[in-house]
Amino acid sequence: MSSDKSLLSTLWDLTRSHLDRTYVGENSKMNGDPCFDFFSKDYRHSRGNFRYDLEDFSSKTEEEKKSNLESQSFFSWVEALLERHGEVVLESEEHKELELNLIRLSALWGHKKGLRISNHLEYFESIEDDYVFNQIMGETLSEKYIECGVNSDNAEVLISNLRGEELSLLIRDDLLPTLKEAGVNNELFIADQYTWIQRIKDSLKGIKKNEISLKNQLIQETTVSEDNPSEAGEVHQILVTEGSLIHVNLAYVEVEITIPDHPNGGVVEIVGSFCGTSGDWRFFHLDDEGNATVFDEPDFDSHITDIWSYINQTEEARNSLMDIDEEGNILGLSEEGEIFVEDCFESESDDGIRYSKTASAEYDYIYDIQGQWGLSFQMN
Repeated sequence: MSSDKSLLSTLWDLTRSHLDRTYVGENSKMNGDPCFDFFSKDYRHSRGNFRYDLEDFSSKTEEEKKSNLESQSFFSWVEALLERHGEVVLESEEHKELELNLIRLSALWGHKKGLRISNHLEYFESIEDDYVFNQIMGETLSEKYIECGVNSDNAEVLISNLRGEELSLLIRDDLLPTLKEAGVNNELFIADQYTWIQRIKDSLKGIKKNEISLKNQLIQETTVSEDNPSEAGEVHQILVTEGSLIHVNLAYVEVEITIPDHPNGGVVEIVGSFCGTSGDWRFFHLDDEGNATVFDEPDFDSHITDIWSYINQTEEARNSLMDIDEEGNILGLSEEGEIFVEDCFESESDDGIRYSKTASAEYDYIYDIQGQWGLSFQMN
């Protein structure tokens, strides 16, 4: 990685502190578990967005189509950083190199944290960049075959001398006994590197070839296997309107989390998002005991390991019912919202407030969270 070390170091320190949730700035103080999705009011993009997803590699054209409420890509994050810290305008190639190095560092950070980095690896494969693949391969090989003389220093020698098919076999299968029996060890590597490589190659002959590519295998192996897998059913929605005014637009999912040895097999938690014309755009969570939290950042205890994926699902459903301008202001119901009211209308108060909801949605959750939200509307 050869881009300007001082600028790269500065931007990576800022990126890592956001990923680690340790960043403290003028308008932001972060906490919670490390992840790729975060808010940063100190690094608002020129388009007005300040929520970023560093697993998102959307093109500039795709970014420009997003609303102010949607997560911005890694590339937009780099642009926001450079708006504050880029003392000189970078040439196109310098900018691309800086972006690539930050993406590489973020992928390796995520790998060390045990996070899913398959999106990063797929991006690297699309641009034919093998740096992170080779780093992960070297780490995997040195862990599996240290008794055969493979370590972090010489793993690169192995990677550069074996074909992809041969490397794939070493990563897929446990060939330690085979290599040890062939006399592959550290003493041989020190005495004769060529013979060391050749014995590994000879040991791999005749072993069944792998059916998937090495890179696809690494993508699969670096996807987190969750200890407590979770699954959500349908998105439940509630819409409270008065004429063209949207008092409450709320969407949530019930997330079932499987927990080994739990007396009930697991728990159910609620996660959702809400907004209204009066201006509060936030999220909410209810744990398995019914304790409710309204939040911007999920800094509470939860059994849900991939909570942002569920939040994004509810945001998409919620936002589909509204027309929103470029600054994030609610203009009124969208065509889909009008259809929703037509199909899901339930009742109307004497004051002309209309309540519409999907069949299984429960108003109880509004009562649970309305004491914490900033909407002017309250259900009685």
